[in-house]
Amino acid sequence: MKEIYKNIFTLFLSLIFITVFIRNNELIDSLTAKLFYFYFLSIVVLGISTISLFFIRKKISISLNILDLVILLFYAYNSVRLLFTEFSAFDNDKFITLTLLICYYFIFKHLVSYQGKYIFPLIVLLCIFLVVGLLQSLIGLFQVYNLFGYSSPFYSLTGSFDNLAPYSGFIVTFLPFAFGLYFLTSSNSTENKILKYLGLVLFCSGILVLPLTKIRGDWLASIGGLLVIINYRYRLNEKFCLLKLNSAVKILIIGSILASLVFSIYGLYKIRPASAYGRILMWKVTANMIEENPMFGIGFNKYGDFYNNYQSAYFSAEKRDDYEKYVADNVDYAHNDLLEIFAELGVIGFGLFILILFYTLKTDKVKYLEEVRNNHIIVAAKASIICIVISSQFTFSLQILATMLNFVFLLSLISAFDEKKYFTLIEINPFRQKVIGIIGLFLLVILTIHTTESYKANKKWQNAKLLSGYMKYDSAIKYYSESYEKLNSNGRFLLNYGGTLSLAGNYNKAIEILKEAQNYNSSNNLYILLGNSYTELKRFDEAEKSYLKAISSIPNRLYPKYKLTQMFLKSDRLNDAKELALDICKSNAKVPSTAENEIKAEMKKILEL
Repeated sequence: MKEIYKNIFTLFLSLIFITVFIRNNELIDSLTAKLFYFYFLSIVVLGISTISLFFIRKKISISLNILDLVILLFYAYNSVRLLFTEFSAFDNDKFITLTLLICYYFIFKHLVSYQGKYIFPLIVLLCIFLVVGLLQSLIGLFQVYNLFGYSSPFYSLTGSFDNLAPYSGFIVTFLPFAFGLYFLTSSNSTENKILKYLGLVLFCSGILVLPLTKIRGDWLASIGGLLVIINYRYRLNEKFCLLKLNSAVKILIIGSILASLVFSIYGLYKIRPASAYGRILMWKVTANMIEENPMFGIGFNKYGDFYNNYQSAYFSAEKRDDYEKYVADNVDYAHNDLLEIFAELGVIGFGLFILILFYTLKTDKVKYLEEVRNNHIIVAAKASIICIVISSQFTFSLQILATMLNFVFLLSLISAFDEKKYFTLIEINPFRQKVIGIIGLFLLVILTIHTTESYKANKKWQNAKLLSGYMKYDSAIKYYSESYEKLNSNGRFLLNYGGTLSLAGNYNKAIEILKEAQNYNSSNNLYILLGNSYTELKRFDEAEKSYLKAISSIPNRLYPKYKLTQMFLKSDRLNDAKELALDICKSNAKVPSTAENEIKAEMKKILEL
C-alpha cells in the first residue's frame, strides 16, 4: 500500500516538469504564467508531503551528504543576504522560487534513491523529464517550418517561451543527458530500453533544433557535455596518459587542440560580433559592481535593479569607445550567471555556489559501468550540469525557472546515487514530526494567500497595460491602483504605472511612483518618463538631470536626446537645443527606423532657427 501511495505521488509530482509549457494571456508574460503554475502546484505537492508527516509512526533519521550541506548553506546565506538587502522582503519571487526548488531537490532525491527493486519513481521522473525535452524540441522544429507551435511577434523559434535565448538554454540541458542515457545504458531490462531509446529520439530532435537557435554559447555547451560522455565511455584521458609519447609530442598535441578551440571560438564570435561585444560591455560594468561590493555583493536579486545605474556611471566617467556606446542597452541579466551571483552575493555567495559545483562534479575515481548501480545516470547528469554551467557563462540559464528546475533535478540524481559518507544529523520522533507538520501547513497557508493575491494583482496589471495601450488611461489607472499594494516592489509594474499616470497628465503622482520605481528599476525609460513629467511641470533642472541619466545609460538611443532638445526649447535655451540637435543629426540609431528619420528632420528645422 505504501508503494501505491508513493507511485501516485510520483505521478503527481512529475507534473512540475510541465511548468515550461504554461502560458496565459491574462498575465503579463509567459514567464509569469509559468511562475504561478509552479507556485500553485508546489503548494499542493508540499501540502501532501507535510500532511504525510502526521501519519508516520516511527522516527525519521535525517542524513545528508556534503553536497546537501553545501546547498543548505548556500540557501542560508541567500536568506541572510536578503534580510540585509534594502527594499527587499521575504515575499520576493526569486527567494520563494529558491525555497521551493530546495524543497524539490530533497523530494526528488528521496524518491529516486536506491530502494532495491523498487524503481518506479526513478523511471517515471526520468521518462517525463525526457518527454518534456522531446516535446519542446519538436515544438521548435514545428515553429521553424510553420507547422505548429506557440507564436511570437519577434522570433520564429521560441518553443513555449517568449524569447529565443531561454528556449535554447532549456533545450541544451537535455542533450548530454539524453546522449549519455543512449550511449551508456545497457539494454538488459525493459526500463533501460525505454530510457535508452527515448534518450536517442530526444537527442536527435534536440541536435536538429539547436543549430537553428544560433546561440553560440549553447553550441559550445552542448559540445562540452557530449565530450564528457565520450571521454567517459572510451576513457580518452586515461589512454592519452598511457601513450608512449615524449613530453614534447604530448605538449604539441595539447597545444593543437587548444589552438583549434581558440580558432573555433573566434569563428563563432565573427558570426555576430556585436552580440559578443555587448556581452563584454556587460561584464565590464558587472566587474565595476563587484569591485564596489566585493564581500557581500549589491544585494539579493538586485542585479537588474541597479545595472543601468552602473552603466550610466561607466559612460559618464570618461570618453568611451563608440562601439561600446553602440552596443549598450537595457540589461536585466549579466549573461554570465557566475558573474551575476558574484555581483549580487559577493565573494561568500559566489564561493558557496562554486562549492556546490565542485561537490556535484567531484569524482574520486572513474568507475566502470558495471561497478555502480545507476552510474550511467550519474555520468549523464554530470555532463548536463557541465553543459548548463558552460551555457550560463554566455546567457542567463540559471535565471529561468524551467531551466533551474532541470538543474535541480539533475543535482538530486547525482546526490541520490552518491556513495560518499552521509552524516546523520538528527532523528525526529513522531511528536516532533507533527509539530513540524503544523508549522509547515501554517507556512503553506501564508504562501497560498500570497500567491492567490499576487495572481489577482498580476491579472489586473495585464488589464491595465492593455487599457493603457488603447489610451483608456482612467480605467487603466484604476487597475494599477488596485494592484499597487501587492506589486509595489515590482520595478516593471511601477514603471508601467508611472508611465500611464504621466500620459494621463497626472504628473505629480507619476513622479511619486517613478521615484519609488528607482529602488527596483534602472531602465532608461524610467528616466525619460521622469523627464517628461518634470518638463510638463516646468521643473526644468530636474527634467534635464533625468534626461541626461537616460542618455548616459544607453548613449546610442536618440529618443532621450530628442526629448531633452524639446525641453531646452521650452525653457528658452535655444543654443543648447541647437548643439544637441547637431549631435543628433550626426548620430546613427542602433536600429534604423522611420522614427529616426522623423527625429532628424525635426532637428534640422531647429538648426535653421
